[in-house]
Amino acid sequence: VHGVERMIVDRVGHATILPNLIPLGTGVYDTDENDEAGDETARKVLYERYSKQMFGVCLRYAGHRAVAEDWLHDAFLKIYSTMDKFCYREEGSLKAWMMTVLHNCIIQHVRQPSVLEEAELMDEGMEVADEPYDDSLLGVDEGKIVAMVAQLPVGQRTVFNMFVFEGKSHREIAEALGIKEKTSSSQLFRARRSLA
Repeated sequence: VHGVERMIVDRVGHATILPNLIPLGTGVYDTDENDEAGDETARKVLYERYSKQMFGVCLRYAGHRAVAEDWLHDAFLKIYSTMDKFCYREEGSLKAWMMTVLHNCIIQHVRQPSVLEEAELMDEGMEVADEPYDDSLLGVDEGKIVAMVAQLPVGQRTVFNMFVFEGKSHREIAEALGIKEKTSSSQLFRARRSLA
């Protein structure tokens, strides 16, 4: 293991190795193993490297900046406190793990009982036909799409994000959110109809 590869996770959590995450001369490697300043520097570098993209994901789901900021904060607290569960495998594995933690935190927030109950009740007895692929959003500016999605009701917004951006099936969405597959399908149908 090269000195440069000794990483943030050594400082933030436990002895896991990440290649080239922190450039030499940042001071992260030069501190005593128990030095809290080194730990804080490692956390800061980790946050600076990934927070912007993660905030974008939070904003897509939350629809409101303040809520997205809270969710991002919660996700980083979870990441820092569970860093010992991360195991470096290859380039990109840290980012993938962090995004998984982020998505799990978001789903926990969205699964609050009151959030999806209304969607479940609205979908009782509703039949949704399979829709052909809808390309009406192709060519639309990404920022505009995010703004449009943010205006959707929380159930529609959540299902749309999971289906479109994460590639989850209705079965996976239903399982993650604790709803019926039929509810997932109807929420996606309504979201697409609203965005068209």
